[in-house]
Amino acid sequence: MLTANPWVVYASVVTPLLSAYYLAVGFIFYRHDLKAKIASWKNPPVRAADPELKPEQTKEHVTADTAEDDLAEIIEQDEDEVQEPFGDEVMMSKVEELSFHLKDAIKQAHHSGYNKEEFILLFQMTFKEYDAIYGTPFQLSVNNLIEAELEKYGSIHLSSEDRVRMWNQVD
Repeated sequence: MLTANPWVVYASVVTPLLSAYYLAVGFIFYRHDLKAKIASWKNPPVRAADPELKPEQTKEHVTADTAEDDLAEIIEQDEDEVQEPFGDEVMMSKVEELSFHLKDAIKQAHHSGYNKEEFILLFQMTFKEYDAIYGTPFQLSVNNLIEAELEKYGSIHLSSEDRVRMWNQVD
């Protein structure tokens, strides 16, 4: 009844059981992902850049003008899609640049003894250079940064009206 090596028997029993268990768990939790992956292998995505693949147009009805218009429209859509992530990267770099600029400006203004009105004017002048941030979700982050930096030095506390005033454009 005893075998020569009981670990071989143990491994030969446990390995198929564990494999079946993990396959079942994987199928239960990832079946939607698996179906999508299999569907993408069977049906590759259709590119809209090919005017021949559009069902509403046949080869007889496609003229040079409509083909050029469609191509120009597709190129514009592709450029918009490419520029969106690029725009976010540019915005993030602007916010990062603004944060470094604000930290330095607040530090220098604190050491120079600025009062509240001078701080607000300093922020207005700074935000004039970074006007693309106004009205974006990054504005709240910038406000939080300013509040944290001012608390660090403890000299000035801005009210909500002051925060609104500092985002107003200076002529």
